[in-house]
Amino acid sequence: MFHRVLIATDNSDLVRNAVEYAAELFPEGEFHIICVADTSDRSVQTSSLLMDLRKRLAEEAIDNTATILERKEIAPVKYMAIGDPVREIIKYTNEKGVDLLVMATHALTASSRFHLGGTCRKVLERVRCSSLLFSHPCEPRKPKKILNPSTVSYYSRYASDIAISLAGRYGAAISTILLGRGDSVDKEEKRLSKLATEMEVPLEIFRLRDEDRIESCKCITGYAPSHDLIILSRGSKSVAYLFRYLYRELALGDLEKEMIVESTIPLLVVGD
Repeated sequence: MFHRVLIATDNSDLVRNAVEYAAELFPEGEFHIICVADTSDRSVQTSSLLMDLRKRLAEEAIDNTATILERKEIAPVKYMAIGDPVREIIKYTNEKGVDLLVMATHALTASSRFHLGGTCRKVLERVRCSSLLFSHPCEPRKPKKILNPSTVSYYSRYASDIAISLAGRYGAAISTILLGRGDSVDKEEKRLSKLATEMEVPLEIFRLRDEDRIESCKCITGYAPSHDLIILSRGSKSVAYLFRYLYRELALGDLEKEMIVESTIPLLVVGD
């Protein structure tokens, strides 16, 4: 499912924790590490001395990240790039056929903005592979309980299938929260129940009440403390999402942005 994993490192404690977690979940994966010596800030004149410093720090970040994986007997592919971090990370995922991108969000609480010049947000708007995101440190172990919010869109159904598949792989239980109403929700509940039964995965399904949909993110994150991992799609049912390749800011809806910022546990955003 996720065979080629790319770690976007900045040498922070949160990224090191993310590496430990990803290696625990996908020990058989082919791991790659990227760090970018950032030259995108045109307001700062890049001298040769400053550029050398940025390269050295990037190399140090890659080596420190690689050491974590090597202790787990994983030999990563290491790559240092020079330029715009967003562009270089996206380019690498496309050229190398990356299945899963691991990043620390460095999110600001109760805000849809990100530190580091919006690097994480911009990458998420453009990347097509799935992303495993961390805004808080967590224990690096296989999940025992997975939370799966679903808008019942085509993309959400795909994310739910992945959630059930991973739950079966790890021997985990899954809680699916269905957002919406009507026949489509009824059909999705039946489909998921059948799939979970076939894969012998314990499944609980919840539906949000009409009055709770106004604050969907708050309701969903209320379930998070009793779970280890959230899996959701970045896709939505809105017409605007169809234009995401022309206007990349449409690739993340308001709910998805809120979830990325507010989640206190690792969050797997399933890509296209």
